[in-house]
Amino acid sequence: MDRVSRWRRLVNEFRARLLITKRLLTNVDCVLACADPKSWDCRQTKHWLQWAVCRFGLCDIDLDSFSLNGAQLMQLQYSEFAKYIPNDSDNTFWTHLELLKKYRFVCKSVW
Repeated sequence: MDRVSRWRRLVNEFRARLLITKRLLTNVDCVLACADPKSWDCRQTKHWLQWAVCRFGLCDIDLDSFSLNGAQLMQLQYSEFAKYIPNDSDNTFWTHLELLKKYRFVCKSVW
């Protein structure tokens, strides 16, 4: 595959994931008033996770053990993430988190 084709494929994948995430973010509660996830305190991060549990239909998550602030959340690698979120079989929630990490400006316009 040449570079242009690979680039087009990556852009199309990004657009598809962005649309999914933008649609999902429209219903986030106003408690997350701070648009930059790095600035979230533990309460805001936990609130976001509670929203995600409902929105993504996640199960087997111990909300009490999830005590990360926004800066810690943004540093999570997949292996650590999987310990907190063991049943994200299609990686939809991981994709959401990755987009939140890399493209915070997208979230700001939605919130």
